[in-house]
Amino acid sequence: MSGLSEIKTLLISRLTSTSSGASIPSASLALENRSFKPTNDARFYRATVLPARPGDVGFGTPGDNRHMGIFQVDVFEPKNRGDTAATTEAERIITFFKRGTRLIGLDDITVPIYPSETLYPSETLYPEDNYWFSIWIERAYCDIALEVEESYHVPVVIEWNCDRPN
Repeated sequence: MSGLSEIKTLLISRLTSTSSGASIPSASLALENRSFKPTNDARFYRATVLPARPGDVGFGTPGDNRHMGIFQVDVFEPKNRGDTAATTEAERIITFFKRGTRLIGLDDITVPIYPSETLYPSETLYPEDNYWFSIWIERAYCDIALEVEESYHVPVVIEWNCDRPN
């Protein structure tokens, strides 16, 4: 298994977490292949995980695969309100996915976020019979803003990578 579902879960959990100043309300978040109707005249978001082709990290069958891709969070602000609110919100999201941020998962379990200085998780948190993995955030930035339909759209691009067993 590539782990893409676990990767999506960790990225979206980070986006909607209850950490101070970071939460995006799940009611205003559109996710892939799920019905969503934005509230009239209110900001909403769309989260999309776009995987790239995996690469090899090691040699032979036991070597890990490096999965990488883009986690795009689109901020949609109602039209005719200027660009300041949407841009400020996009910048707030970027600060929550700073370069070097490490999201740690254990099989299908989401565990606490550790600072980038923590290279390996504690053995007490991760029993030997479970495989832990981490997603590294490489960079996050605002892309070109556009006016679409009834909204002003600011995309936030978050580049990530994750090593998983073959």
